[in-house]
Amino acid sequence: MTGAATRMTPAAPPVQIDAWQPDRPYLELYDGKPADFAERFREAEARHGALPIFYLDTAAWLAKRGRVAEASEMVLSALDLPTADDTTLGMVADRLERYGDWDRAVELRARQAALDPDRPQPRRLLALTLARRAAAHPAQAKADLTRAVTLLYAIATSPQADQWDGIDLIALNEANAMLPRLRKLGGKVKMDPRLVMLLDVDVRAVIDWTTDASDMDLWVDEPTRERAIYNNNRTAIGGRLSRDMTRGYGPEEYMIHAAPPGTYTVQANVFAPDRIDPNGATILTAHLFRNFGRPNETVDSVDIELKRDEKGARMIGRIVVPGKPVSSRTPAKDAVPLP
Repeated sequence: MTGAATRMTPAAPPVQIDAWQPDRPYLELYDGKPADFAERFREAEARHGALPIFYLDTAAWLAKRGRVAEASEMVLSALDLPTADDTTLGMVADRLERYGDWDRAVELRARQAALDPDRPQPRRLLALTLARRAAAHPAQAKADLTRAVTLLYAIATSPQADQWDGIDLIALNEANAMLPRLRKLGGKVKMDPRLVMLLDVDVRAVIDWTTDASDMDLWVDEPTRERAIYNNNRTAIGGRLSRDMTRGYGPEEYMIHAAPPGTYTVQANVFAPDRIDPNGATILTAHLFRNFGRPNETVDSVDIELKRDEKGARMIGRIVVPGKPVSSRTPAKDAVPLP
């Protein structure tokens, strides 16, 4: 089964996400008679409760009906499964963020990072969760942003394994984007001044995913009909694509500082792993930003669920920059045109 579930939806100018609703049998069971949810949940759990996704889906069903506190407790049930691992921690933390359960989300992100110290991705995700908690809870914003920038700067300046080549620049970009907020609060983090530079951009897209030994390629089709892709990572209009993460997890990033008007179509070319994962299907998460690193920054996020052995392009969404399109502009001679 495949799909995508939309998260945050600020949209100015418009960001268009391909929304999806799961067709799990237990969700249909709940929908049949919502008043009997408790009874129907017990029935469904007996059949489907061996995988974390059951509790995540059920929590989403509850949250959609305004039962957010119950949703937070529901996702925590996934951690009681015998198959629960550090990946499960990350999946549950992600859902707790959506429900505004920031303290427990940070706690789980920190546990995940401690359990998997050899990978930089959990520390990066912890930093991003801290930054989002800072926005939600100003009273502790200075401490959270200080910790977040420190984590990201450490990723950016520490040696990384070859398979994670490129995460250093993404982390540095994210750390620099947080610095203005931290400075406004009177905070600071000691950084090499040569590495302090805000790379604010009109359009930014980032993907990461939950499994190793899996390759996801970020593609962005620009208004000029040129495609930003791993073998064309610098486009004629200034688009920049990070290194291709072929060994799993990501992140991969596209950004353009001064985006010409038109539609930027974001896709992921997926090569899902053929192994069985105890957490269920691979989940690819995409974040589409407008005005990244600026006071008017907005972001829309989407989860895409990939079935075993799935391959091919999956639509993520479109970012529309208003104004007269520039489709007549001629791409570079070695550019990759759209099919």
